Amino acid sequence: MIFHDEPGVAEFFLHAHRITAEEPYLDFCLRITGDYLSKAAEDHGGLKWVQAEHRAKPNFLQARTGLMQGAAGMGL
Repeated sequence: MIFHDEPGVAEFFLHAHRITAEEPYLDFCLRITGDYLSKAAEDHGGLKWVQAEHRAKPNFLQARTGLMQGAAGMGL
C-alpha cells in the first residue's frame, strides 16, 4: 500500500535534521524514503507509482501525471 503523505513526512524530517543536526531525524527520513522508493515501478528510465485513483473502480490502476494529484506530484 502506498501512503501519499510519505514524501511530505520524509521532507519534514529532512528539514528537522537540517535545523537540529540530530541524526535520528535523518535516519527516519531515509527510512521513509527507502520504503517509498521500494514501492515504485521502473518505467522508461524513470520511476512511477501505480495507484487506485478511482475508488469506485479499485482494480483500475494507473500512474497519473500532474502535480495536483498522482505519481508525478508524489515523485517530485
